[in-house]
Amino acid sequence: MKFLIFVLFVGVLQAQALDLKKEISSLEVLSENTPSLEQIISEKQELIVVDFWASWCEPCKESFKFYGDILKKYKKKKILFLSVNLDDDKGAAIKFLKEQNHGFLNLWDKNKILMKTLSFEVIPHIVLLSTDWQIKDNIKGFNNSTKAKFKKWLE
Repeated sequence: MKFLIFVLFVGVLQAQALDLKKEISSLEVLSENTPSLEQIISEKQELIVVDFWASWCEPCKESFKFYGDILKKYKKKKILFLSVNLDDDKGAAIKFLKEQNHGFLNLWDKNKILMKTLSFEVIPHIVLLSTDWQIKDNIKGFNNSTKAKFKKWLE
């Protein structure tokens, strides 16, 4: 019986990973002058990080600069960093992004599908994925502890 439960659990996780990649692929791209989402997602990566944020969220705004700076230090690693905006108003997200100079791909989750799929309610929220799109870890919020955890992911 335990084995059957384990097999079902693994099957659910694998289905979630496949759905996650599919859901990310369906999001609208907010970034200008970036390669297509399909091209970026299909490239082989060492690490996949998905950051969920909103333009009205002060910790999210603080995290943007931090992630941009730290990712520059690890630019030789193949890290896919996807920024997923959860604003109700796409215009607010675009306005915020025009003020930034970070260089990562920004997506808009208009209906908060990924947020619902991943069952979280607090932002910023970051999810670490394996190269086969399975959830490995996550970070809730933005503070010194979460900064240290993020740095550790990149090492």
